[in-house]
Amino acid sequence: MGRLDLRGLGAPVIGFWRWFYTNGDANDWLAVLISNDNGATWVPVDTTRGLHNEWQEQAIPVAAYVTPTSQVRIRFVAADLGPESVVEAAVDDVVAYDGLLAPVVVGPFVPPARMTLRAPRPNPARGPVMIELELPHAGAVGVELFDLSGRRVRTLHRGPAPAGVLSLEWDGLDDGGHAVAEGIYYARATSGTQQTGARIAIVR
Repeated sequence: MGRLDLRGLGAPVIGFWRWFYTNGDANDWLAVLISNDNGATWVPVDTTRGLHNEWQEQAIPVAAYVTPTSQVRIRFVAADLGPESVVEAAVDDVVAYDGLLAPVVVGPFVPPARMTLRAPRPNPARGPVMIELELPHAGAVGVELFDLSGRRVRTLHRGPAPAGVLSLEWDGLDDGGHAVAEGIYYARATSGTQQTGARIAIVR
């Protein structure tokens, strides 16, 4: 990723979401490295092994590994070095922030003004896709997935849902339990007369 200027932060932290899947052995891994000299040298931070078939939030306290500078970079390396196996890795929402900042006081819950599907993540996707629907009020909701021909391939939710955010995960399978083909799919949510949608690219 691009260079980060972390000077002046009391406790610089780099946060991100990680997803890792392997059906192989200990030679399959996802490594995280950090540099404070624009990539001239790298320091290992973490190595993930084994099955982690879900999104997991991670945070790197930068000063624990390198001196924070104006030339900090982070690198992610996925490896498949053992016998033939499947290795898939994804990283999303990489951010840098000051860990010393005072926590934000959260006020009373305010429902969203209208029903909206947030951008699916990751997108494009090789594995599971997180789909989040903002709902202004409680009610009956349907969330379905269609291919480009308009054929429904999966129903993710059909029934009541409370106001707020409805979080769903699509595993890339159709209603029959089969993996869908590579291509573009359309997530559509309906509630009463309201409707919203988002595109998802599946790659194999």
